[in-house]
Amino acid sequence: MRAVGADGVHLGMAVAYDEARRRLGPDAIVGVACDTRDDAIDVAERGADYVVFGDFDDASPTDSTIDLTAWWSEVMTVPCVAAGCAGARDATRLAAAGADFIAVGAAAWPALANTLREIAPALAIPPPA
Repeated sequence: MRAVGADGVHLGMAVAYDEARRRLGPDAIVGVACDTRDDAIDVAERGADYVVFGDFDDASPTDSTIDLTAWWSEVMTVPCVAAGCAGARDATRLAAAGADFIAVGAAAWPALANTLREIAPALAIPPPA
């Protein structure tokens, strides 16, 4: 991470958090993908800077992603990223669930500019030029 000038890392497994924090230090951003409430609480208590629910490859958010995001946003303060957004409907659902950030899913990449133009109004952000 330091060799390429990155501010932090995103980890796919909660078990790697302690090693990443040890190697990168307290100032690096370390985020962790979590499948369960327990995993998310565990890494948040250990100092993760954000947690992710859902899979970046999902075409749309699963019910589990929506449920975990909604629960997290009500009871926790560590930021939450919700993954699996392919369009305005998904962005609206994830934002309504309380996601602090939304990760656009792999299904959206072929037409990313159009997707961003589509979801920008749902998120009240200026669309790309």
